[in-house]
Order: sequence, then structure tokens, then C-alpha cells
Amino acid sequence: PDSIPATYTCLQPEGDIRDQIELGGAGQYADGQNAKVMPDKGQNPGIGTFEDVDGMEWIAAANNEDFFVIHEDGGNVFGERKFLARVGTPMKYYFVAMSGGEENSRQLAGVSAVEGVMKSPSAHEFSGATDISALLAKDASGNFRLAVGDATGAQRTLDAQIPINEKSIVVSLQAHSNWGGWTESFNPDAAGQILLYKPAVPAS
Repeated sequence: PDSIPATYTCLQPEGDIRDQIELGGAGQYADGQNAKVMPDKGQNPGIGTFEDVDGMEWIAAANNEDFFVIHEDGGNVFGERKFLARVGTPMKYYFVAMSGGEENSRQLAGVSAVEGVMKSPSAHEFSGATDISALLAKDASGNFRLAVGDATGAQRTLDAQIPINEKSIVVSLQAHSNWGGWTESFNPDAAGQILLYKPAVPAS
């Protein structure tokens, strides 16, 4: 078609989101701040808005709930932030993880998830999120619900039937501090990781 009818809705303008973030007891920065702010230049206090959102992925869930995986790539010196956002008015942002950063205490201690690849403290970035819940869904008999080679859009239908806390979401991570040791023969700029994220969203 030449066009598709649609309605554009702005749910989150550029503004302070600190009161909309739930940390869940995590997200502590090395300088005493937490992941409700974004210190892209190490400043204290950090920025209270999103900064350089690099990736978003819509996640449809049961009960007509919609969520977004949000990945920043803005130079957070304590680690780039990853959130799961519940769509609503106002929006709610659940802190999921942070990784990398030149002043991250794990980075400064030479810690890496992959053994023997730490080069020097640097930025990481979460990159991409894929809901694979429908691919794994089974019926009462233990058979996969999604047919092999299905081209009907059934995957999206199944995705929307699965509660958010029963989701399996694949996330990739580029760790730009992890290109030393045995990886140097590959001439990489990062040792990538593929992670399986299982949400744990509090009841609304």
C-alpha cells in the first residue's frame, strides 16, 4: 500500500524519568549514585533523562500488556543501562542491568564474563532483543505450538498470549573492554555475549 493508517502517540517526552524508574534493589554506581541517573561524563548528579537510546524492541504480552526493551548507548561511565518499560500513562521503567563503563568497579578490577579477554576498561552496549517465547511454547501434550516454517504470523499471536514473567528474551551484549588475551588473533573490537533474559516484573 501507499500508506498505512496509524496514530502516533508520544508516551515519553524528553524529561526527568527518575521517579518512573524502579531499580529493584540493583543499579548501584561506584560513586554512590544509582541507575536512576545517567552520568555520561562522570558528573554527579547525573542526567535525569534518557540519553542516546540506541535500541528498542516491542514485547507483546498476555492481558493486552505492552512492554519495550530499552538499551542506552550514551557513554555512561559506570555502565550502559538496560530497562524493561511497561507501556502506560505514565510509563514505568524497570531496571534490568548495566554493563561496562570506564569507571565501573568491576572493569577497574579487571573482571570479565569471558575468561582471559579483559583488555582495559571501556564501554559495553546491549544490542538487540528478541522475544523467543512463542518458539518455545508447548501445548498440554508437550508439543511445540508454533508449526515449523509457519508464515501466518502465528508467532506474534502466541507472543501476545504469554505473560511477561514467563517470557524468554535473547539479548546480545558487545563488551568493548573484552578484546584482549586469546581473542587478539581474531582482531575483534569486542567479545560479544548472547544472554537469555527472563523478566521479573512486579505486579502493577
